[in-house]
Amino acid sequence: MVWFRSVAQKLGLLTSGLEVTVLGIGVALVILSTSRSSGNMTASPAATVFRWYGRNSYEIYLTHMFVVLVATQIFEATHASVRLIPLLFASNLIIAGLLGYAVARWFSEPTNQELRGRLLTTTTP
Repeated sequence: MVWFRSVAQKLGLLTSGLEVTVLGIGVALVILSTSRSSGNMTASPAATVFRWYGRNSYEIYLTHMFVVLVATQIFEATHASVRLIPLLFASNLIIAGLLGYAVARWFSEPTNQELRGRLLTTTTP
């Protein structure tokens, strides 16, 4: 919807509120197409990326606004052209993914392991 906004507007999707529906259908089709196996066990590069984001999705969800707010401040302070918005969007996805991965790797997972270790030692007879 970001890249095809003018097409969506011409089709009347923006005024009818259907852009969210089209976006949801598009995301579902991308997930479906990347999850289909062609018989071999190797995943496509797109599927690998989606799985990586999926594994870190909660941490990305928790931290992405820090990235968005900083990027928006930089974008406004530099008076960048609106033509750079797709680049800003893509860079936000990458940076938010990396930040989410870092939080998962160095905070969430060690904390989970610690808590599970304590719970398993206290519940075993």
